[in-house]
Order: sequence, then C-alpha cells, then structure tokens
Amino acid sequence: WLPYLFFIFPGTLSTDSLTMIMEAIGLRPLGNANPIFQTMLLHCFRFVGVKLGNGDITVALYCLIQAALMAWLLGVLIARMMRSGAPRWLGIGSLVFFAVNPIFPLYAFCVGKDTNFAMAVLWLMLLRLPVSGNVLSLLLALCMASGMRW
Repeated sequence: WLPYLFFIFPGTLSTDSLTMIMEAIGLRPLGNANPIFQTMLLHCFRFVGVKLGNGDITVALYCLIQAALMAWLLGVLIARMMRSGAPRWLGIGSLVFFAVNPIFPLYAFCVGKDTNFAMAVLWLMLLRLPVSGNVLSLLLALCMASGMRW
C-alpha cells in the first residue's frame, strides 16, 4: 500500500472529517452527524500536528495508524481463514486481492468515520468467529471485508 501513500501523501480528507475538525476546534457546534469519539480522536491527532507545526503531520499520522490497523485486521481475517481449513489458493488469492485492489489502500489512507466503522465491524466479526469457526463464516467475513453484497 506504500505506493498509494506516496501519491496521495499525507492522505485524503472526507467532507465528514472537515466537519469533525471544525466541530473539534469550535468553529461549528457539535452535531449528531459525526460520532463524538471520532471527533475527539481527530482532535487529538490535530493537537499533535499543531504541536509539531504542520497540519500535514496530523493527516499523515492518522492515516498511517489507520492503515496499519486495517492491514492487521485483514491479515487476521486471512490467517483465521487458513486455520479454519480453507484451501491454500483462497488464502493466497485473498492476500493478493487485498494487497493489489486500490480500494483498500485508498480507503485506509482517508480520514473519515466510515473507514473506522468498517474496521470496527470487521473486528467484531473476527471476535464472533471463534464461536462458529467454520469456513462458511470466514468466507462471509471475507466477502463483507471485500465489499461484496449478498
């Protein structure tokens, strides 16, 4: 995913993130369109960027941490799929799909609430999978992580 970061450095901002920044610094009242935790999280990263003297650092740090978490979650998904007895070709194909498909890095390097929501859903699915642990559940998680709709 690093080539994508090179071309879009320090990352991208969604319109939601601009609203969250304005809410965090008091230019706009807090509303119910953006989660308060997400707004405060972005404000913490903005604080670090201000202390270091560059707003690009805010976006870069946020995006790097978010991308690392997304890569870790997708890696855990593939590892669990392989441990559950899925065919080797499916694990390798999934890894290549997540590595090469431009949607994933572009999504990972975007500041916004949707990326974190998607990661939270995947994390909760991974927490639930040990209960069922069958290949069908893992394939469903893989399809959902890749954006497919049933």
